[in-house]
Amino acid sequence: MSNILITGMTSSQASATSATLSFAATVRAQLIAEQHDVDWLEPDVEWSADFFDKYDAILVGMAPVTSIAANRAYGALNAINHLFDDPRLSFFIDAPNPELIRHSLRSIVKTPESLTKPFYKARKGYAVASTREVFARLLGTVKRLLDEEWPTTLYPELPWASPLLLGALQKSVTPDVLGVNFDFPLIKDTSVPPSSGRLFSTGWLIDNPKGRWSTATTVNLIRPVARMRFLNSWGDMDVAESMSKAAGVILAPQRNGVTWWSHRFAQALALGIPVVSEWRESRVLDGWNFLATEIEVMTPGERWTLAERQRISYAEAVKNPYQLEQALKLKGNINE
Repeated sequence: MSNILITGMTSSQASATSATLSFAATVRAQLIAEQHDVDWLEPDVEWSADFFDKYDAILVGMAPVTSIAANRAYGALNAINHLFDDPRLSFFIDAPNPELIRHSLRSIVKTPESLTKPFYKARKGYAVASTREVFARLLGTVKRLLDEEWPTTLYPELPWASPLLLGALQKSVTPDVLGVNFDFPLIKDTSVPPSSGRLFSTGWLIDNPKGRWSTATTVNLIRPVARMRFLNSWGDMDVAESMSKAAGVILAPQRNGVTWWSHRFAQALALGIPVVSEWRESRVLDGWNFLATEIEVMTPGERWTLAERQRISYAEAVKNPYQLEQALKLKGNINE
């Protein structure tokens, strides 16, 4: 058994308060399943080096430092400053377009004052980060992140691992990247069959209705297409209620055609709802090569059968997750 700290630059990376499942939450659940003790904490810009002594591994979530979402960046940079050369440190990223992280670091190095500009005054630790000594230390960390090789960096990987995505990560983040997927516990059980009385009375749900791929996918559909999070305040329970009545779920790839992991895959499959994504990537799995127009004309029973095929093939592909002991350089768990 090991003591592990998870923290990060964004709220979803640094705490469990979100109503939406995050990648960090799946990592935490897997570590607990492997019988480790896990602290999931918001980082603090005033943490000292001694704070980390009790941990056998520290996992820090990375994001573009200048993005609005990086509201915990100062504390995360402080942790990285103390641990950069420490073998216990690993990173993780949980959002697409990782090249934006490098762009953000370059922007700060070019214009150092942008690290603590007044726009960020609501960030946790802003006052401390703005002091001369701490500012210099954090800016030095930014430069190291830009110029030096990162430690092992985890990212969420779909069962149809994309060479294009891996190449982009190795180029824009670090050569030492590791794809992991911990969706199996979410979809290992058989989903509820249509005999439960569901009529699939509504149309399609889509995560991102904008873009060429989404338009091409939905233009010939008969049923209406609605945004998955109808209101920005919706959490997973709201989305699940809407999903349970949908004909199917459409999860769009990024602009470069690469599909990024989302917990919506597992959420839909657990509810017995078929998923449409970029079939040229997902077709390696049974049931994942159907177009939305093909699924739309199916009966409710046929759609559930397809969703079950998708769930089983997806679960088979991810049921043996990469052991985090190896990724985080741990000596092993309590069973050894």
